[in-house]
Amino acid sequence: MEDLAKQLGSLSENVFSSAAWSGNPNDPKVKAFYDKFYSKFNIYPKEHEVEGYSAIYIITDAFKRAKLTGDLAADRDAIRQALLKTDMTTVFGKVKFGNWDGPLGDHYTNQNIYSPIIR
Repeated sequence: MEDLAKQLGSLSENVFSSAAWSGNPNDPKVKAFYDKFYSKFNIYPKEHEVEGYSAIYIITDAFKRAKLTGDLAADRDAIRQALLKTDMTTVFGKVKFGNWDGPLGDHYTNQNIYSPIIR
């Protein structure tokens, strides 16, 4: 977030982001990710870096399962269907997409069913 404030200056005023992720230090994959990231960038990863890293694995997994034809509309749907069949664990945590209602009745569509929102 410090880089955002430096790059945007006054445009970043009143911007707030909150997300918690510390990773499980006992998980060898998490430790390996931390160590590799730190050795390359000399900082420890935070939630946004881990989200981006995990997103690449999620979309790669979906592309491997999608039957692409070259028809844009059909391929979009094939990727969407492949994402809906995602059931994996990343360094960020478990990922499986579905629909659910939040504690205040908000309907979530195609979201991670393992999201930490209390249901």
